[in-house]
Amino acid sequence: MTLISEIVKTSIQVQNQRSIDDVLIHAMTELGELAEEVQIAQGNSYKQSGPDGVIGEALDVIACMVDVIYLYGGVLADEEHMLSAIRPKLEKWIEKDKLIQDTKLESQRG
Repeated sequence: MTLISEIVKTSIQVQNQRSIDDVLIHAMTELGELAEEVQIAQGNSYKQSGPDGVIGEALDVIACMVDVIYLYGGVLADEEHMLSAIRPKLEKWIEKDKLIQDTKLESQRG
């Protein structure tokens, strides 16, 4: 089972009457915890890292976002639908990076 499938399976199993708003608010909390862990890991905080660290907090954010997709899309939250939706976005990300790299090369030459 993949990460996404495991999260969707859990989203289906948990019947706590959460709304998308509830999950988004929780995700914002998790994102704040992730930001704090990154700051700690980069030496920009006096605090000690929590037990989850950067990776654990990032996974909490991912779990929240997959739960939002499940709550919004229901059956569309299966992995194949998500892969179909994300592939064009990933290609756009790669194209944008290539454009930035090409622009940097041009400015270095010119």
